Amino acid sequence: MTAETANTPRPKLFYDWVPKWLGGLMFFFIFIPTMFLSGAYSSNAADIVGGLGILSEHIMMATFAAAIGLVIAGPYVLPVLQSFGARRIYIMGFTVMLALNIVCGYTESVIVLSVCSFAMGVVRVFVMLNTIFSLIKHFAGIDPMSMLSPSGDVSPEEKKKKNQGRAMLQSVTFFIFLTIGQVGSYLTSKIAYEYRWQYAHWYVAIYVLVAILLVMLMMVPSHTRDKSKIEWPPLGQALTATIFFFSITFLFVYGKTYDWFDDWRISLSAALALISAGAFILQHCFSRKRFIDPKAFTAPSVKMAAVFFTLVMILNSSSALSSAFMGMAMKLDSVQTASMGNWQILGFFIAMVVNITLIKKGTHHRWVIVGGFTLITASSIYMYFLYQGMATYEMMILPTVLRGAGMWMIYAYCGCMGMNDLDAGKQLGSWVFIMLMFRAVLGPVGGSSLYSNAVYQRSQNHIERYAQDMDVSNSAAASSFQRTQMGMVMQGKSYVEATQMASMSAKGSVQLQATLVALKEISGWTIYGGIAVIIFALIFPYEGRRKRLLPDSAAP
Repeated sequence: MTAETANTPRPKLFYDWVPKWLGGLMFFFIFIPTMFLSGAYSSNAADIVGGLGILSEHIMMATFAAAIGLVIAGPYVLPVLQSFGARRIYIMGFTVMLALNIVCGYTESVIVLSVCSFAMGVVRVFVMLNTIFSLIKHFAGIDPMSMLSPSGDVSPEEKKKKNQGRAMLQSVTFFIFLTIGQVGSYLTSKIAYEYRWQYAHWYVAIYVLVAILLVMLMMVPSHTRDKSKIEWPPLGQALTATIFFFSITFLFVYGKTYDWFDDWRISLSAALALISAGAFILQHCFSRKRFIDPKAFTAPSVKMAAVFFTLVMILNSSSALSSAFMGMAMKLDSVQTASMGNWQILGFFIAMVVNITLIKKGTHHRWVIVGGFTLITASSIYMYFLYQGMATYEMMILPTVLRGAGMWMIYAYCGCMGMNDLDAGKQLGSWVFIMLMFRAVLGPVGGSSLYSNAVYQRSQNHIERYAQDMDVSNSAAASSFQRTQMGMVMQGKSYVEATQMASMSAKGSVQLQATLVALKEISGWTIYGGIAVIIFALIFPYEGRRKRLLPDSAAP
């Protein structure tokens, strides 16, 4: 650190009466809602679907709308942070969150929920990064951009050391991110189960209101800044990107429900996705001002991160198999299913320790990534043998921990190392856009569509096959049918009602058996896919690997 930097006065964020530890505690308090706040929560989707009488796909669409908001806000991060002070961003952001939560708590419109989710996603990015930057200013007293973007006269050794330090710091940050998100998911599920799903929004609104009061009470008003030299990404290109993401998400979410291209809505969404993607590319080819920097896509670290973000989010979507198994075979409610997800936090912690250790030792990228995919594949292997009618809650803990650890290793490592070949001072917004595009939208949307369609198709296939043997000639099926029928008659039901209930019981038995077989079958496909990805990760042309193959004189 130079003498000039050392003598630079510490940025003042709080009033003099606020001790340093209290300021840090306030940042942590207001950071919590930004990690899970949304217009619709997947953890209480069943309560929303039952309460509003709507399709589950509507809630899935609203959930992905929040992710689209995160992506679109990425290029605006630096202009917003440079234009407004920390206090003003908090007050404006939390005020918008408060209003949107109140709307979500009272509305019964799916479109309104989706629009609110998108707006919350946009605001969350600004508040979240504002908190991270403010924490660095508060405790370190330095400009966060100096950590993100090494200066031009820094030696390769110093740059490598700085990247490692940033990676370890971000590993801890990612652990906090995912832990808060998982705990928030459990709490919203608990609130919806104990009361109503709207209560989750009302409780979050109260929390946000308290955060606004704390900011106004403790933080110093920010001074007016010169905004004349700040370049804002063009809104036209942001609108084009938004149309593309909503179109492609609609296509994958509702494809099965509307029978794919036999429905005009799916055909229209596909056409809009193609047109908007083409328009977005043309805008970047012929416009002076661009929404993102196209050069960011050429960086080797970005290519690596984009590929493995997509693959890990697709494989991690196999958690849908576990959720279906816990709901149908184990008869767990939404709160118990969400509490099982909390075991992922243990996996996150183990993976964080492993990642930091490997980063300190300078381990090559491929071994970290291969290790992550190996853990996810091991979780699928365990679940393959667990899909049967006698599974218990405790049996689900180990695969949950393994899947959480494997996902986190790749999730955090690529998030840290993907920036290594970028100038974060100029390309931070482009990196946030690219990272979240693959990690929060394209990967999860494609993965959830793949697994939901596979479960539906294979379950229907096995139901048709097993139902053929459920007749009078099958002594076991006939005996079970008669026992159920006679039991209903003895309880006072009429013969017609007893027959209907016995038929429903037989259908449920067939459906359960068919679903278990389908889950085991798809889990086997996931194992093969995981092995293929591990092999791909071993042979992937990492930049570091190519450098090692070159003689020192030829290395850049």
